[in-house]
Amino acid sequence: MFQRIDKGLTEYVLLIARAYNAERKKSCVRFSFQTIEEFHHFRYDIQVDHSKTGQKLYFRLRGIQPKPYSLSEAGRAETFIDVFDLSGSYSVSITKPGKITNQFSLDIQHGNIQVLRPVEGKPVFMEVTSQEL
Repeated sequence: MFQRIDKGLTEYVLLIARAYNAERKKSCVRFSFQTIEEFHHFRYDIQVDHSKTGQKLYFRLRGIQPKPYSLSEAGRAETFIDVFDLSGSYSVSITKPGKITNQFSLDIQHGNIQVLRPVEGKPVFMEVTSQEL
C-alpha cells in the first residue's frame, strides 16, 4: 500500500464561472470542483450533493469514485454542478466528510461573478476562484 503524500491543507479547488448548459439549452453558473491531488492510475469523479435555499447554496462533498468506463489514465478527480437562475448575493457552504465546513460569500450580478468574502473554516480545505468561461 502506498502512503498518501501530505500536500498541505488545501485539498480542492472550486472554479465558479458562467457557462451554457447544452442539455437544458440555458445559461447557468457552473461550480467546477477539482482535487489538488493527481491520481496516477484512474480518473475519478467527485460525488457532490447540492441544494439552494433562498440566498444560501449548500454543497456536500461525499467522496470520489472511479469514472465509469475509464481506462487507466492519470489526472485529478473532478466534477461540475450547474446551478440555474442565480442573481444577487449568496452565502455558500461546502462540507466534506468528517463534517468539516468551509464558507464564503458570492455575488452574481449582470454577468459578473465575484467572491465577496474569502473562504473561512477550520481547517480551510478549499481554494475558490471566479472567472468567465
